[in-house]
Amino acid sequence: MRTILFGNSYGGYLANLCAKIAPWSIDFILDNSSFVNLFGNIFRLIGFGKEIDFTRYHGTYDDTLFKNIFLYLSDKTYWNNNKFSKNYFSNARKIIREPLNKEHLIIQS
Repeated sequence: MRTILFGNSYGGYLANLCAKIAPWSIDFILDNSSFVNLFGNIFRLIGFGKEIDFTRYHGTYDDTLFKNIFLYLSDKTYWNNNKFSKNYFSNARKIIREPLNKEHLIIQS
């Protein structure tokens, strides 16, 4: 039986991560508009941008609900940027989430 994964945006990203983690079990991926590298947007995508700059790395915002008020919204996250915390989002935790990380692709090939 063939295993076909498909998705767009986050769904496509998760399909690519499945293929990275278990490449022998995935036959095809149909991906429409997922993100494959996490440079630049990583803080917004994992939800702790508010610790760094909530006006730049927010999940979404609304500027139409109130006059002269920008409402910035962020996801609750498990991760933080405190190097002494067990939930520190280290570089290793970042690159494991990149489907096209060159070093990982070489090891798996």
